[in-house]
This record gives sequence, C-alpha cells and structure tokens, in this order.
Amino acid sequence: MNPIVLGVDIGSSKICAIIAELKEGTPQIIGASTQKSEGVRKGSISNISQAGEIVKKAIEDAKRMAGLDFVEKAIVSISGAYTQSVNSSGIINVPNNEITLKEINRALDTALHNASIPAGMK
Repeated sequence: MNPIVLGVDIGSSKICAIIAELKEGTPQIIGASTQKSEGVRKGSISNISQAGEIVKKAIEDAKRMAGLDFVEKAIVSISGAYTQSVNSSGIINVPNNEITLKEINRALDTALHNASIPAGMK
C-alpha cells in the first residue's frame, strides 16, 4: 500500500486540508477541503476552540472525499511571529487490546498534561 499523507495549512483567511497518496514518490491528491478561517487573526490563533473546530471540519471533509477513516501522517503549517511547538507523549493502559477513539483521546490528554509548556505560552 502506498503511503498516505495529510497536509493542513492554517491561515488567517482560510484553512486547507489535502490528502495525497504517494505513488512512486509522486503525490497524487485524493482528497481536499477549504474552509473559511475562524479563530485565527493576523497569523495568530485568537480562539483555539473556533480554530480547532474549523481544522477538524476541513480534515473530516478531505478524509470523506478520499474515502478514508484514518490518516497516519500529517504535516501542519501555521505561520506567525509567535508560533512555537512542544513535543510531548502520553502513555495509557489499553484494556482488551483494543484501541478506540476513547483510548486515543486519553493518550492525547495525558500528553497534554505531561507537556512542558513555558509559563508565558499557556
């Protein structure tokens, strides 16, 4: 199976999501979505809840167009003078050896809790 990659661009005027399948190193677009940006002003996220919902909608629309339920790799682009990122991880116990959306969300919550976010960036 060829690798599938999701690209997300978060801008002040629009949020775009694109899904490509890499065939012999050449990307072929299989899904795309553009949404009017909300919660982003002058390259900075002003309302994370609004921005998050629009990003989620763009990704869901692109996945629906591509006929996919899950994308393993993503590249996210957001520009702005104050943009920073923090790597974090979360480990949880998985009952019954079955990973569902509930376990994924618990792992994400644990990673957020474990993240060392500088005081001025919270």
